Amino acid sequence: MLAPVTMMLDGSRRVYGPVRMLRGTTVPGLTILSVIGLAALAFLAAAFGLLAGPGRAELVLLLPLAMACIALLGVRFPGWTPAVLVLIGALVPYHVSFVGKTPFGVVSVLGAVGALLFAIVLATHRTRISRLRRSPEVLGLLGWIGILAASSLMAGNLKVTLDRTRLVAVAMVGAYLAGRVIARVDSLALSRVVFVVGIVSVLAILEQFTGLSPYDWVPATGFPLEPTGEATRFGLLRVRLGFYHGSVLGTLFAVCIGLIVVRARLTARHTGPWIWLTTVVALFFTLTSQAWLAATAALLVLSLGLRRARGALVVATLIGTVVISSGAVPALSSLVEVRLRPTGSYQDQTDYRLALLPAAIEFANTGPLLGAGPGTFNSLGLTALINNETTLLIDDNTYTAILVEAGYPGLLAFVLALVLVAVRLARRAERWQAWTGLAALAAWMVMGLSVDLLASDQVLMLVWLIFGLLAGYPGRAKPAAEVTTAATTRLGVRA
Repeated sequence: MLAPVTMMLDGSRRVYGPVRMLRGTTVPGLTILSVIGLAALAFLAAAFGLLAGPGRAELVLLLPLAMACIALLGVRFPGWTPAVLVLIGALVPYHVSFVGKTPFGVVSVLGAVGALLFAIVLATHRTRISRLRRSPEVLGLLGWIGILAASSLMAGNLKVTLDRTRLVAVAMVGAYLAGRVIARVDSLALSRVVFVVGIVSVLAILEQFTGLSPYDWVPATGFPLEPTGEATRFGLLRVRLGFYHGSVLGTLFAVCIGLIVVRARLTARHTGPWIWLTTVVALFFTLTSQAWLAATAALLVLSLGLRRARGALVVATLIGTVVISSGAVPALSSLVEVRLRPTGSYQDQTDYRLALLPAAIEFANTGPLLGAGPGTFNSLGLTALINNETTLLIDDNTYTAILVEAGYPGLLAFVLALVLVAVRLARRAERWQAWTGLAALAAWMVMGLSVDLLASDQVLMLVWLIFGLLAGYPGRAKPAAEVTTAATTRLGVRA
């Protein structure tokens, strides 16, 4: 019989509770048992017709293999987890479901794989979690999730509200904790994320010029969610890859732009300047002015602390000014023009977003203390008078959506949690770490002004996983000779 222990990545041997229950079974053994159990559940689901529909029979065969790969990745190679999740988000179309509808809504591929990987990573390294749970920003995030849960229970529509609360809890708190753990286990995790973002940017450029889209790889029917149609602007395709919209892909690029600037600090020998160029081009092809603004905000924050970022910002500003003023790229010039001097539908769009704040304040002042419940904004029928017409409002702003759905307590708790995360990032050991983290957070907060970032786990999970990696990244390890020299100098001993 095998001893009921398993070897940790750091060489220590630890006995797990489940291993005690299945005496002689190690973590790989538990993985095999889990795969067999999941395969049995998938078979029973198919037998009872729960997986009926085009392409669902293949799911029964692929599910055990996929689960085995996910378990192996989480246990043996946690440092590759963030990069793999970024690829899944970019390549798997948004409307594809993992197992279909659940009691709490639809579980996407990225959400299901991410939740399982986070659970495996946190369970495998739970000794690290005991320290992280006492971190101020983690307590702040958990407090905010607690308010969302209370709002859900008071709202009445449990299916919608608990679904949103579950999504936010896993995609923010779970991803952040997993990111902090992964950064300590494998310091190259961030480097791999930068490299994969570079690959994603190349794929986005290919989508623009060839029309190659992950949405063309799977059937448009047979899934709980309906596929979203292509969007164009000024004659150009708004690239999105497997994401819901170009703004979602733009959010990922904007959050990672600071990492790409400081990529050399991540011991990323396999990355080069091509990532900077392709990411900027791909960001442009999202044709989302808010994503451009978020990326600019990230570079502005980064330039406050890093001289290298100031140079990148100056160069980007000069190139952008020349390109816009010359009219060499008509779509870019047109989009900048309509944002600076909006007319017609663009003026209506501007007025629409400006109307969200007073409507949200009015509802929060007269509605329940904890709001209408997470995820209920679009079903409330809030309206505003825009261009002399009564217009139905939807959640096009993260902060106004929280104000309506969780009230003033929820909005204050959310802002406090973000402040605590910012404090954590600002206290990183090295200057570049602190400013890169703050730049990423600033980009995400700017994006929240024109989209509800909490409505989907597609990019929310990826962004907060990156925040966790930034908060836990240990930095470069000093060579032994350098450490010895520094120690002897402090002791007054000459080598």
